[in-house]
Amino acid sequence: MGGQPADLTVKLRPCTRQRLVGRFSAPFEVEPLTYRIEEDWSGNHRSLAASLVHAHPLGALTGAVAQGADPTVPIDAVQDQFLHACAPAVQLDGLVALGPIASTKADEVPLDDLSVDLEVWSVAGLEFLEASIRVKPKDEDDAEEFAARAERKQRKLADAVRERGVTLSEHPENKTMRVLTALAGAEQG
Repeated sequence: MGGQPADLTVKLRPCTRQRLVGRFSAPFEVEPLTYRIEEDWSGNHRSLAASLVHAHPLGALTGAVAQGADPTVPIDAVQDQFLHACAPAVQLDGLVALGPIASTKADEVPLDDLSVDLEVWSVAGLEFLEASIRVKPKDEDDAEEFAARAERKQRKLADAVRERGVTLSEHPENKTMRVLTALAGAEQG
């Protein structure tokens, strides 16, 4: 983190539309906050996710992850409202910073006729390359048409990646869960 721009993200995954209430029932963007509701698709696994991202300037989060620091300090009032409104059972008492995670991201990389976001994570002996796309609904889409179009794009992405000799993960857990499990194990070990 030190010296790099950083985001502090509060994310609920999986979640349900019914849990996303009030101002958190629809996406919004108000600097420095971006709130998204998306379906995360990975292979045959799909889950609804809601994330509230707070962009921070260079080095602003370094103190929150220092040994003995309280990592909840940089959680802002809107992120706190999000958790209380949509996930009241989540308790931040005793939250511990894990990491670091070295990551590099490149957005909108051309891959055949797709625009792909690439992200590399290196942490606790794990290495990930994530290739993802965002599919947004069109005005004329109904839910079924949108899902079918998203599935076609997902297949195109998987085919394009395989054609370049990359093996797709068949791991049932998402990247975030695998990383958190590895970091927690390293912390205890």
